[in-house]
Amino acid sequence: MKGHALLLEAVRQVIAENRSVHVLIVGDGPERDRLESLARRWGIERNVHLVGKQHPIEPWYACMDVYVCSSRYEGMSNAVLEAMACGLPVISTDVGDHAQVIRADRDGWIVPPDDADALCKTIRSAVSDARLRRRFGASARRRSERLSLRKTAAAYEGFYAELVGDHHDPHPG
Repeated sequence: MKGHALLLEAVRQVIAENRSVHVLIVGDGPERDRLESLARRWGIERNVHLVGKQHPIEPWYACMDVYVCSSRYEGMSNAVLEAMACGLPVISTDVGDHAQVIRADRDGWIVPPDDADALCKTIRSAVSDARLRRRFGASARRRSERLSLRKTAAAYEGFYAELVGDHHDPHPG
């Protein structure tokens, strides 16, 4: 569950305080009509942009100041890793492997799942401090590079282990 309704609930107070805040939701899904309805009901429809599925995604990340993952359940979000690689600080709910990947107060912020108040406070904090966003974004990019290198190294290690295993007779002679 992506938790976009939770995101809108959390950000509506931030938008009420700062009309320059916008929410960009990239991708399509069965919740689109409901999200549009919630945005209208809460009076934030001019600040919520559901742009559908987009390829390539990187130009959309470039439009963002912070990436928010408000999922209720998730393993490891590729979008979180992509956002980090694009130098975005990440606000994420504490689901799946996110707390192991996003180092709290270094690469971004971790909030409890289903907690609109905590998400609101964190978004408010991120919006109000451009210097902190830049610092966390730079850290997130470095972190994603290290994670990518580790993943690549592990893949090569597995590949070479298979090669050795395929050509090594465990019972010679």
